[in-house]
Amino acid sequence: MAFCNVFPIFIYVIFIPFVLTVDLKTMTIDEYINYINPPAVHKFQNAYEESILCVKYEDRISLRSGHISEDSRHSSRDNFTYRSSSIEECPEGSVPIIEITRERVERAGSVRQYLNKRLRVNPDSDEALNVINEFALVEMREKKNKEIHEMKAVFNLWQPSVEFGDSLSSANLWVYHAAPNGSADEGMAAGLMVSPEYFGDSLLRFFIFRLGYDTSFCLNMDCKGFIQEGKGNFHPGVIMNHTSVYDGHQQETTIGIKRETRNNDTVWAVYLFNNLVGHWPTNLFKYLTFAKYVQFGGEVVVKSDVQGTPFSTTDMGSGRFPKGYYAKSAYIRNIQLFTAEGVLISKKKRKRNYYASKPNCYDIKGFVKKDDYNGDIIYYGGPGGDVPQCTY
Repeated sequence: MAFCNVFPIFIYVIFIPFVLTVDLKTMTIDEYINYINPPAVHKFQNAYEESILCVKYEDRISLRSGHISEDSRHSSRDNFTYRSSSIEECPEGSVPIIEITRERVERAGSVRQYLNKRLRVNPDSDEALNVINEFALVEMREKKNKEIHEMKAVFNLWQPSVEFGDSLSSANLWVYHAAPNGSADEGMAAGLMVSPEYFGDSLLRFFIFRLGYDTSFCLNMDCKGFIQEGKGNFHPGVIMNHTSVYDGHQQETTIGIKRETRNNDTVWAVYLFNNLVGHWPTNLFKYLTFAKYVQFGGEVVVKSDVQGTPFSTTDMGSGRFPKGYYAKSAYIRNIQLFTAEGVLISKKKRKRNYYASKPNCYDIKGFVKKDDYNGDIIYYGGPGGDVPQCTY
């Protein structure tokens, strides 16, 4: 099963022709901060007091050669105008990027630990001795294994409670394709996450994630790979400032991933609220020329504890099991898959497998509705150790 094929930690190495090889994880925190924050033409503070850098298209981290020049080591990052605003946007020709602060990296302990943040844990690795990953998801594919080139759905927005600062809870759209020999998967994800350790707060944020066939991985904009194109509030790490209320008003957003052609090149583009966020060039992948299977659902990553003791009380979704349904349980609705020709793969032609790794803690239920508003819909989530049967 796809969710079990997780990989060991990747040492991210960038090669510089004729000069030197730079391993980001060996940098000091100051070196990394200087490297990862591109020079800005403008800077402003959002309503949550985060610094937003407005970076020229050509200065995006994804387009760098990978080396650290002496100029970038010592140059000032203050060549911008600075204002505080909750509605401000970047000027034409630039994209908004959340500034990575020293405090953010220090929370992880070091640059290496900061870059090792991941969504899923290899069960055979030393890391799995201290961290466990639970999920409740549906995996979909076309019954005759036709290529999937676009996938999207409407996500119910909840702000789950995370018990420990180093735990996280997320709602995800995962896209996968296996290597021909079945030895590895590669893929990408987009979704919603609460991670106090990574982001420094308990707010719900949009995220992107890439998993390479060579076991490399990249979360948001912390390494080369994703090319940001979105404007305004359509960027990795943006805060979802309106979330659902239990038994009250429900908030939603649409998240999608689509294989597109740009200037005769193919890319995997990411959309939020039906607005373009950016894309992954296809040369980052070896096998992912199309999606073999797609997963939707929730995940929780927590520190492990003594066998038989109560599980972490970290919520998935609304923190309720998928029994109360609308306005009570988290849902993902109107799940759509498309062929290379842009034809919607009908509900009858989809194969669905539902998985819950710890159903006493987090569960999932799926339905196929006749109406186009709900369509393929899943309810998922749970309260973790707030119920007696939920133990390690």
